[in-house]
Amino acid sequence: MIKLKKYLPILIGSFIILGLIAFSFIYTYYIKDTLKPPPKLLYNEAGKLIGTYGYPPSLNYIFGVDRFGRDVFWMVIDGAKYTISIALVVRFMRVLFGGLLGTFYGFMNKRIFGFIDPIVNAFRFVPAVIVLFPFFELLNGQFDKAKEKTISIQLTLLIKIGR
Repeated sequence: MIKLKKYLPILIGSFIILGLIAFSFIYTYYIKDTLKPPPKLLYNEAGKLIGTYGYPPSLNYIFGVDRFGRDVFWMVIDGAKYTISIALVVRFMRVLFGGLLGTFYGFMNKRIFGFIDPIVNAFRFVPAVIVLFPFFELLNGQFDKAKEKTISIQLTLLIKIGR
């Protein structure tokens, strides 16, 4: 029982992540086609027009509706599988490459440390967002043309630069 208590936060977090992924797939394949889209015009109890698309969160629409008439809550649920999958791929690749580079670095000649250490230390103090932002800006207009290539470049950058 004591050991289970020790790992309780990890178990709870894992169940939340697995639940989000499962719910995202259930939504995509079973629920998505059965939901009615939000009404274009929103009326109050008295029948007076109070808004159109782009209305704020309410009891009916937990995260609100964007200006294109999409329920933001269901968009987040639908995109959860992609976001979590990308995060898991990036994490796995970083652990793999980090282990390989750490092993190489551990067996390396000590004289080479004087050349590599300043480069590694410089990247510890520069936020990864500052390094990645110019690359993502260059890829911004390219997404529709070559989706798979753009995604692979973004994943490669996140794996190499991320911390």
